Amino acid sequence: CQGGRGSAEEEACQLPYPGRFEAAREFVERCGGQRPDGSKLDPEARLVLYALGQQAEHGPCQGGRPRTWDMVEQAKWQSWRQLGGMNKMEAMRLFVKTVEEEVPAWWQALRQGQQPGREAEKAPAGAPEASPPSTPAAAGGREEREESRWEVLDVPDPKPPPRYLHSCTRTAQGLVVVGGNCGGRYLSDVWLLPAQGTGWKLLTPRGESVLPPLAAHQAVVWKGQLLVVGGFTKAEYREPGLSVLSFDPQNKTWARVSCDGPVPPARGNHTATLVGSSIYVFGGELASGRRNMDDTWALDLHTKKWTEIPTDSKPGNQPPSARSAHTAVAWGDRYVVIFGGGSVAHVFDDLHVFDTHGHAWTRPVCRGQPPSPRAGHASCLVGHRWYVTGGGDNRGGCCDLACLDVSCLGMGIVTWRHVLQAPANAPVASEGLSLSYLKGSEVLLAFGGYNGKYSSAISILGVKGEEGEGNAIGDDADATFATIQKRSLSVQLDATKLQAMSAKKEAVNIKQEAEKEVRELKQQLATANEALEEAGKKLAGANERLAQEQKKTLRLEVRVAELEKQLRVMQHLEEEMGKGAKTSNSLFDFVTGA
Repeated sequence: CQGGRGSAEEEACQLPYPGRFEAAREFVERCGGQRPDGSKLDPEARLVLYALGQQAEHGPCQGGRPRTWDMVEQAKWQSWRQLGGMNKMEAMRLFVKTVEEEVPAWWQALRQGQQPGREAEKAPAGAPEASPPSTPAAAGGREEREESRWEVLDVPDPKPPPRYLHSCTRTAQGLVVVGGNCGGRYLSDVWLLPAQGTGWKLLTPRGESVLPPLAAHQAVVWKGQLLVVGGFTKAEYREPGLSVLSFDPQNKTWARVSCDGPVPPARGNHTATLVGSSIYVFGGELASGRRNMDDTWALDLHTKKWTEIPTDSKPGNQPPSARSAHTAVAWGDRYVVIFGGGSVAHVFDDLHVFDTHGHAWTRPVCRGQPPSPRAGHASCLVGHRWYVTGGGDNRGGCCDLACLDVSCLGMGIVTWRHVLQAPANAPVASEGLSLSYLKGSEVLLAFGGYNGKYSSAISILGVKGEEGEGNAIGDDADATFATIQKRSLSVQLDATKLQAMSAKKEAVNIKQEAEKEVRELKQQLATANEALEEAGKKLAGANERLAQEQKKTLRLEVRVAELEKQLRVMQHLEEEMGKGAKTSNSLFDFVTGA
């Protein structure tokens, strides 16, 4: 019994914190939302792990509510915000606890280097236990796939001449290659690699062709039509505005698309990405002067009207710097993701996401090690995996194939992984090549490019088990995205309920405080009334005494008046008596002869 318990303890992660948290987080990053048996983590658990991870790394959420209608962004913010002032150590502990509840065998899977969807292979009895990966690639979350490699196909003639900076777009008829550059000469030919077949076909247009010799353009498929946007051409064909041409692969006819509104300046080495019914154009080099641009434009394919999208003034906006020769992909019928590119002095390895609903640029949280900086590379979306290969920097070409998992892009999280490394002389180690996905054959197909010489080679790589195609979302990834959105709505609703309960509690507290204040005011009013009544009684007594004093004063005034009257009578008598005495003296003097 004790031995069994010791064995169970050995299977659990014994690392002290924060090492245990870092190990659990590495497992979550590497698993990409999947358990070792291939089942997916619940979206709510992924939201909880995101919030706890942010809390453990950055502390309490300090940012304001996202200014976007994206429910996923709102749910992420709300989940993190609800953790309040939880300290980092507690967040680490809860993060590990959540991982243990969702994937009890996570530590064993991490130590064995097990990948999502693959059961751990049992080692023979007595074999040493597998140790964690120690190579730099493994430490960065990369997955080496030595068993896969590019194969160069030997395609019989006819086939396209060597070229780079062409477009290669998957249509209902197959892959359609348009134009390009070979030896400084612009090309205007169109080739088809049929979906069913092994050989190239040159498509000779019927009627007049409006396609000039063209390179560094972009092409998308809209309602069965191939729309070619912009590109570099000879001066005699150059237009001041960005051109849009339409090609019908079925009827082999070209037409010019007339557009309204202020038209973007003519350019090449830009990106044109179809999202819904609009084409979003970013960056590129101006046809005149070859200056790199950082502007964003949208073409509504229903109204055929161009609109420039200002983004610099939006709060929290993080637009890419001016660049060209980058790549872009659409995801979720909402987002445009761009990677890499270059300017006069720099080559980039950054990733930017444009929200076509909110018209804002953001930088997602990138897990794993991104590919080296590059420009002139090619990319292709397969389900929720965006493959990037080729391109180059100031030192030479890039030989690796990288993959970006965008399944959690709506939550602002993406994950890079390394797939394989090609030989330095491989055709895919080129600039200006194209990369496509053939669903029926389940292969990536790279064509053309330039690595010191112009190429027309076709290289293929099997991606068996990778679902999806072209710019479409795989059903599984789409369901995951919808589930996350649904869960996000539920989380937001719960948050709203919590806010309502908090507001109700706050209202009750305010009411109680108000009632207490009213009681105190009533008590103060009663005391004041009592004091006022006492003062009234005192005032009444004072008034009564005043009245009595006034009566006394009146009586005294009457007495004084009477006395004054008597005094005046006495004064009058004295005066009369004085006059009588004087008369008697005069008479006496007269009688006596005095």
